[in-house]
Amino acid sequence: GGGALEISAGGTITIESTARLLASGNGGLGGTDTAAGGGAGAGGTVVLEGVGVAIQGSALVAANGGGGGAGGNGPGLGAGGDGAAGPSAIGVAAGGSSKSPGGSGGDRDAQAGGNAPAAGSANGGGGGGAVGYLFVIASTASGGAANSSASYVPQPIPATY
Repeated sequence: GGGALEISAGGTITIESTARLLASGNGGLGGTDTAAGGGAGAGGTVVLEGVGVAIQGSALVAANGGGGGAGGNGPGLGAGGDGAAGPSAIGVAAGGSSKSPGGSGGDRDAQAGGNAPAAGSANGGGGGGAVGYLFVIASTASGGAANSSASYVPQPIPATY
């Protein structure tokens, strides 16, 4: 599954330069049957909600998605490899390895898994990778996109009550 973290405040949230917010997702399982498809990776999510949000300097927000599991290799050739969990850094998670590899997941972009080698093949297709998200809900926000391994989604505060 995917990791998740939410911080909500009535004032300003400041993520200091030395901070590490880690909520990465797991990789998908490889296909265990000879023709089984691999599972997709899971994405992580970080939500920061306040009047203001400041992500400073070299702070890191990692919500990387996991890599997809590879498809099964065919009769007598074994299962596909599992996808790697999302790393605790800005980077991608490798998809599982087989004749039908899983897609890479993680760093702001996810890849589709590999197709079975040919129509009617005994090999399963690989699972897709996942991407994580960083949601910032604030009137004023700074930092974020450059510090994050996730897809950065700034959101305005819709109303103040």
